[in-house]
Amino acid sequence: MLSEAHAMKFVTMAPNLTEPFESITFGTISWLYKNLARPEYEGVCRSFGLSHQVLASWLHSLNYIRNICAHHARLWNRECRIKPMAAPQCKAEMTPNNRIYAQLVMMQILLARIAPGTQWALKLQRAA
Repeated sequence: MLSEAHAMKFVTMAPNLTEPFESITFGTISWLYKNLARPEYEGVCRSFGLSHQVLASWLHSLNYIRNICAHHARLWNRECRIKPMAAPQCKAEMTPNNRIYAQLVMMQILLARIAPGTQWALKLQRAA
């Protein structure tokens, strides 16, 4: 039996809300986001400056690219079957949207919002 002090330590701890996301796949997260009701997705859309339809498309595309990489398939010069929808503010950069360049532009836009000051694009440019 647990000591009273030990039991109180775990009873008073706040639950970690990120734990469920550590055990589900990115595809499931993408699907869950796509199927959220309007009140739930509005805050997420607002923080990224994208519509629900565009962001759902981007998450689906990220999942597709992630799976290609995870299975060690060729990524460069590949015609992507799952394409990100071009947001109005970056339509020129994402056309055509069936190549890896559009996917990389999408990733940079998301990273700029998630981690301002990221050097990812510079590192990618140096690697090319």
